Amino acid sequence: MRLAIDVRCLQDQYWTGVANYTWNNIKALARYKDLSQVFYGNNLKGVKLPPELENWGRVVVRRWPNKLQDLGWRLNMWPSLDKLLGGSNKPDWLWIPNPNFFRASTNIKTALTIHDLSFLHFPEFFTFKKRIWYLNFVKTLVKKHLRNMNLVLAVSENTRRDILELDGAAESKVRVVYPGVDDVFFNKASTQDIERLRRDFNLPAKYLLSVGTLEPRKNHLLLLKMYSELTNRFPDWDLDLVIAGPYGWGAKNLIKYWHNLRNRDRVHFLAYLPAHLQPALYQQASIFLYPSYYEGFGFPVLEAMASKVPCLVSNVSSLPELVGGGAILLSPWEMSSWVESVYNLRQNDTKRKVLAQAGQARARRFSWAASAGQIYNLFKEL
Repeated sequence: MRLAIDVRCLQDQYWTGVANYTWNNIKALARYKDLSQVFYGNNLKGVKLPPELENWGRVVVRRWPNKLQDLGWRLNMWPSLDKLLGGSNKPDWLWIPNPNFFRASTNIKTALTIHDLSFLHFPEFFTFKKRIWYLNFVKTLVKKHLRNMNLVLAVSENTRRDILELDGAAESKVRVVYPGVDDVFFNKASTQDIERLRRDFNLPAKYLLSVGTLEPRKNHLLLLKMYSELTNRFPDWDLDLVIAGPYGWGAKNLIKYWHNLRNRDRVHFLAYLPAHLQPALYQQASIFLYPSYYEGFGFPVLEAMASKVPCLVSNVSSLPELVGGGAILLSPWEMSSWVESVYNLRQNDTKRKVLAQAGQARARRFSWAASAGQIYNLFKEL
């Protein structure tokens, strides 16, 4: 079986959930000896294959110029992707790991992964320009994909419900396949990585942690208000707050609020962290906080649980489904409940230990081997 994979998401300078999802499934699919992968991207310069695949003879990389091809696809015209790949590389399946423009003939089967449809529920969390883009173009694009795809992969039951709310006729082709988590988060970080993390980013030994792009949907403003309240009510509060993630839209307003905090020197923003230091970042945290208003899945929560960090997360969208009994669930609209829960958990060593163990046990139920295996089986069956 020959599988073509759209890897345009791997061309971004900084990877977030979609790119990591694509990359890890590519690596995990490599163990299937009857499967050949063809990677498609419109500019793969600088995209390095995983080490496991560098010398794997069943991988073909194709590069094509972007502007003319992209215009043709947006107009639903030439060229079809299977013809671009051509010859012996013609795929049996084309997999698009995130909604994007493309065109394929009916001679091949097509699959699409949908991670979230947050723009349908919270359009106010997007810029005006992006709101127009998502509600007028992406919504139409996704509905078209749902009609034409042979298979639609949802990363959670919550996302599956959102898909069917958008187009109930797609029910027969939607399957839930949970993503995984990298094994490195289960392994203890090295002393060298912990020391480098503290030295390079001027971090204390222990802290409160949140990870995610700085944008309104992630609700970091609640964390700043919560932290201000914590330190005002409890003058002996001993944990700093660390927020790690690239700056997204709306970050300027968040930073402006931070500048007015009395204790702003105890709030640390890490815009970029090398991948090899991420396990150390999680494992040095005393408590992980994730007050997001909406998630299709929630990779940072899964990584924190795998790192054996007690977690407080929002009780909305996919997050209750993800954490099971492995985290404390709180309303993202009730700041006071976060203050009380953080303070109480900090004072209770036994509860933190039990919660950390429960979270890690829950995280072990998610793996890239299982994710890729389910995807592979669906391709074989359909």
